[in-house]
Amino acid sequence: MKHTLPLSFLIVSTLLAYTGCTQKPSVQEEILIPESIDIPIHTTENTPVKEISHPQTTGTSYHLRSIQGKTIDIIEGKTGFTFPQYEDKIVILEIFGKECKYCMEELPVISEIRRKYGEKVQVIAIQAEEPMSTSEYLTLKENFNMSYPIIERDVALNLLYSLRDIYGWTSVLPYVQVIKDGITQYQFPGQTSPKELKDALSELTGY
Repeated sequence: MKHTLPLSFLIVSTLLAYTGCTQKPSVQEEILIPESIDIPIHTTENTPVKEISHPQTTGTSYHLRSIQGKTIDIIEGKTGFTFPQYEDKIVILEIFGKECKYCMEELPVISEIRRKYGEKVQVIAIQAEEPMSTSEYLTLKENFNMSYPIIERDVALNLLYSLRDIYGWTSVLPYVQVIKDGITQYQFPGQTSPKELKDALSELTGY
């Protein structure tokens, strides 16, 4: 069943002056962000949303340099994002924070999915809090096998604005999109159960 994400979230003048880290709520909750503006987090028992329709896109191409020194190309389309370097792969676009405890609980699930599906799945991560130090990155890499591209917030800021405006992302962490053939098939706002993530990949891969 198609479902259009509401874009009725309040728009904040500075998207990432603060990034909330929360579990996926079973009922509507609110977080406090700067200037005392409350943004409601809308989730339902039907999340993740399947077959997302897209009310508007900018058609922008992003050329983002990862902290590992590789440039990642991301092209915004009418139904999701395409990744020229990772054609024929399912892409997990993962927004996390280095100090977000719920993100740290979700990272092992992403690692397990990568081990299971190997070359069929590519992860691209955006670290949405303050920039990481080299030692922080090396710790994450060792603890969670984060050898995939990681892009810092300030580099990916325009892409994050697009996720806000088109998909209704409210800066809550973690946030995951699962994209196949240029179509955003699933999105997971807030902490998601391991089963939901694994079921999504199982459906898209057929096993």
